[in-house]
Amino acid sequence: MYQTRELEAELGVADNVVKQWVVTGKLIPDHTIPIGNQTYFYFRKERLDEIQKQFNIIPITKENIKVKFVEFVQNMDMKYSYKPVLLLGLLQLADSSGKIKIPDLVTFFKAFYLKRLQNGEIVEKTGSKMVRIAELSDRDIESILLSMPFEKFERRKFIRRLKELTLLKFDPVLWKSLTQQDKADLKQLAETALVEYYQRLETHSSLTHHDDRTIG
Repeated sequence: MYQTRELEAELGVADNVVKQWVVTGKLIPDHTIPIGNQTYFYFRKERLDEIQKQFNIIPITKENIKVKFVEFVQNMDMKYSYKPVLLLGLLQLADSSGKIKIPDLVTFFKAFYLKRLQNGEIVEKTGSKMVRIAELSDRDIESILLSMPFEKFERRKFIRRLKELTLLKFDPVLWKSLTQQDKADLKQLAETALVEYYQRLETHSSLTHHDDRTIG
């Protein structure tokens, strides 16, 4: 059976879309398990075609993987800044075959947040592990990077971790299809997403400080 997140990956839809379908009654799970305050939904794998047809979803194929990848980047959910930072690192560090060394990616990821810290800028939202960037080891950062943002790319099969474990690689068809202009456009999308994300954090921080002063 597929768990909710696995089904989302197979369908190539955004996070929490399947859960929303269930909550609104548009999709009936085959199995439901309540644990504490959480409820987990499961779906039979043989229902995949049925669900794709029900919601008019076109599966990711070699023919449309580039389009799906661009759509994924354009519609990135932004609970944190991690995904656009990861994308910038992937595009900058990938070699001619689309391979990326994980230690290099960790260095890129770390440098982005350290620079914000050193410049006196907001590093991340309160409660995020990256707020403590100066205290985190490379292993800590690798764990965050691979468990949060990378997983979103990997579940959709855009990028995978190779058996060497120290390497990531873009899907060969996807990487070959990306032109230099495509890569530049994707970088611009990621940079714009980051600007907008940090503007929201700054606005929220300003409002919070204003409320604190008013209460005081």
